Amino acid sequence: MNQFSILNKLHLKKETLYNICRGVAIVAAVFSFVMCTLLITNYLQSRMLDPLENPALERLISQLQDNPQDMQLKAQIREIDLLSRKALFINQWQIRTGSTILLAAVILLLITLKTMDTLQTKLPDPQGSLDDNEAWYLSTKIRQGIAALGLFLIGTAVIFAMLSYSELAETDKKMHAATASPQDFARNWANFRGPGGLGISPSKAAPVAWDIKSEAGIRWHVPVPKPGFNSPILWGENIFLCGGDKNSLAIFCYNIIDGELLWRSRVDDPNDKTLAEFRPQHDTGFAAPTMATNGRFVFAIFNTGLIAACDFNGNLIWTKNLGVPENHYGHSSSLIVFENLLIVQYDQSANARLLALDTMSGSTVWRVKREIISWSSPVLINFDGRCELIVTDCFSVTSFDPKTGVKYWQVDCLDGEHAPSPAFAADMLVVGNEYSQATGLRLGKDTPESVWEYYDDLPDAVSPLATDEFVFFVASYGVVTCLDIKSGELLWTHDYKKNIYASPILSGKNIYLLDRNGTMHIFSAAKEFKSIADLPLGRKAAATPVIIDGRIYVRMEKSLICIGE
Repeated sequence: MNQFSILNKLHLKKETLYNICRGVAIVAAVFSFVMCTLLITNYLQSRMLDPLENPALERLISQLQDNPQDMQLKAQIREIDLLSRKALFINQWQIRTGSTILLAAVILLLITLKTMDTLQTKLPDPQGSLDDNEAWYLSTKIRQGIAALGLFLIGTAVIFAMLSYSELAETDKKMHAATASPQDFARNWANFRGPGGLGISPSKAAPVAWDIKSEAGIRWHVPVPKPGFNSPILWGENIFLCGGDKNSLAIFCYNIIDGELLWRSRVDDPNDKTLAEFRPQHDTGFAAPTMATNGRFVFAIFNTGLIAACDFNGNLIWTKNLGVPENHYGHSSSLIVFENLLIVQYDQSANARLLALDTMSGSTVWRVKREIISWSSPVLINFDGRCELIVTDCFSVTSFDPKTGVKYWQVDCLDGEHAPSPAFAADMLVVGNEYSQATGLRLGKDTPESVWEYYDDLPDAVSPLATDEFVFFVASYGVVTCLDIKSGELLWTHDYKKNIYASPILSGKNIYLLDRNGTMHIFSAAKEFKSIADLPLGRKAAATPVIIDGRIYVRMEKSLICIGE
């Protein structure tokens, strides 16, 4: 092969590569132009889509105040409110995705242009008069003008994207700030076992007498459409439950005044075959974990791994599927909210993790890998000016920063299959479970100090209850044990001789303990055992009761009861 043939082939290859780069550059340029246009348009639209300042919605809400029974008006408000929030989320997604795509397209364009410049044969600058080279200069000016226009569009799009993202972030902060304060959480029953998940009612007095047969002291009693072992949660005048079976998963909202079912919202996908194929354990079913709320949305997790968020009108806001848990008893860990984060303890035999999800969107804010299976629920405690997220598993109790997921400390003091949540009062954290031990941990600046251990009649499911003086354990076969919380000294035991799944709740100086047959045992939180009453509800029960504003709310197997005036 002669030198001319080789040079000719190289020239053809360079020309082919040049043409390919030119084609890619044209596509990248057109795509960049389209994305710039979309981002600029998105910015202009986003200025008119603030869900917190929707004039139409404000007018309808004003009309509803004059006509509170207008169901059609309520439906319009729900629809507009939901559409506004969806518009916000779509704009956020468009800005993030569009900016990323634009950056990739511009980088590709620059790479291809540089490659074309390298491949192109450099010609000498034209000589002679302007008239002789008019076409060359005109072509150069056109290219320079197109390049300048492109840079202007890209720059404008980037600036508008940054402004739009900033404004949406501010709106997002406002929406988060519009949720409840710590004082609101303390006044309501936002998660399993009430404020912090510790079993202490904000209500200092609750009923100690009623009669289910005559309905004396029973405010209302209503059916629950679907089964579940989860406890009620309550916010304002709304009480929420969830339930499920092989046909559907749903969230229910009741009015606390008269027990009216205000709405029910199906949260699973009717076309998803996971539910029909799911085979739950008898002790957990489809809906064992208790829901949580932040005063704006309610959140539920089901044993299929589905998490769902609804607003207080029953509109489905978002869903997230964590996958069916690899757990031989089924998932039972309840949810809890910290500020704008939904905390999910998803301990299982594979891919276990502790998650914090954004309450507005369901996106993962932080994630901690876990190694051990468990069935306990997380709690939030405040100690020495610091809020701590406390979780337990089959070997350890661990403290995390709920805002970041950073671990503060860990103590290995547990063993066996662990379901009870921790108890906390003063500076003492108490954990324990059957076939292992109970441990009293005194909190300090660093790792807690183990100050006592106890071994008899410990719970396998029921969470302990702590006060500044005492800690109470309830074995599943009905034995209640009272210890001095500081020393671990045994003060008394009492055997109710009943199976008990529900955790005790303290209201004032009385403890309320519901057995499996539906009898509420009331006794004093005192150094000596003193029974106040044993009051049947006439139906089987497993869920922990809610005690708030002088009333008791109990989920039975197929119904919901409100006790109180």
